[in-house]
Amino acid sequence: MPFRETSAADLASDRVGFGIDVTTYCNLDCITCYYLDSPRNRPVSCPSDLPMARFEQAMDKVSAAGFREIYILGGEPTLHPRILDMLESAMRRRFGQVLLVTNGLRLTDGDFCRRVAATGAHVVVQRHVVGEGQEAQRIQDALSRRKDTLAQVNRAFVNIERMFDPAKVAIQCCLTRPVVESGQVYEVFRYAKQRGFEHVIECTKASVRFARGNPLDLSPGELTRVYEQLQQIDVEEFDGISHPMTPQAFGKTCHMPENSVHCLVDGTIIPCVGQPFPLGNIFSSPDTPLAAILDSPARAFFRNPLGRLHGHCRDCLHVEVCTGGCRGDAYFLTGCFNASAVQCPQLASSGKKFVLRDFVPSTCRGCRLEGHTLCGFKGHTTRILSRYLGTLYQDESAA
Repeated sequence: MPFRETSAADLASDRVGFGIDVTTYCNLDCITCYYLDSPRNRPVSCPSDLPMARFEQAMDKVSAAGFREIYILGGEPTLHPRILDMLESAMRRRFGQVLLVTNGLRLTDGDFCRRVAATGAHVVVQRHVVGEGQEAQRIQDALSRRKDTLAQVNRAFVNIERMFDPAKVAIQCCLTRPVVESGQVYEVFRYAKQRGFEHVIECTKASVRFARGNPLDLSPGELTRVYEQLQQIDVEEFDGISHPMTPQAFGKTCHMPENSVHCLVDGTIIPCVGQPFPLGNIFSSPDTPLAAILDSPARAFFRNPLGRLHGHCRDCLHVEVCTGGCRGDAYFLTGCFNASAVQCPQLASSGKKFVLRDFVPSTCRGCRLEGHTLCGFKGHTTRILSRYLGTLYQDESAA
């Protein structure tokens, strides 16, 4: 999946994973979601569903290009009326893995859950809390922004435990203040480890919905303490190993822009969901191979963050592992594709005060994307850094 243990093979390949949005609609309205188009109620006729014929066309090209993993995404992909056909279609092409990334609500339906499992696909399922009770319900309601879904989530996981091979299940939990202060993040982690599920304890990306430094957000120091506690649980209770405290997810790093690509419903190929730079369109010409997009100079730019990172990430001991944190988060906050990570546990232990130039270059001069309409330093970056980093940040312009 995009979050994985780093390996030399993963970093050497440019065709690991292909993520494809099959719908823009969702049955939740999660505060941690970086998409905007997710109404609570899916219309009877959904104009933003990917047609099955186009999905087949995309899979043909992806298979020919040599990708080994498929990530089926949304919106909420299980709302697509042909989602089971899509899973079966992808599985027929014998990719190494086909992963359905879902909030899990439709897996409450036992028959549907059984049919998903029967395709042989993996599932990556969101889980904020484990258990029942008012506090768990309050957290679930607050983060999903929909009332009374906890019972559905719990039923879904009962079905998942019964019907799926544990090796084909991953549990995803975004790090927010409610799940940390309640201790639920540790229970979600234990739940995954005890059942042999993969864990994805993920830092929450900044977005229009989730401003960096908002009351639900965690500071670098708080992230450090969460990671330390997760490591202690992993080592003492599950004979795990210690991991460098990089951004993105506990014990894992994301290299989507370097070895994978993301396909929107309209066929636009982008480096990752957080970096909406159009590399090309998979449907623009039926006869044009996907390699024409994958081998483009623009994609080469996004595949090489180590060659263009600016700021504190360049001096970090872990930069070869994490390659600059979540590149989408850094771009969203600063307007620069070359900016250093803002949400990083290492900042808390650096022993220094940071200034603006530790995150963004002073000029765009010399950058391959100089003058591009998607680029441009955001004027409120200093305010965001000051709010999020607190005493770790020094506003030189105010001195």
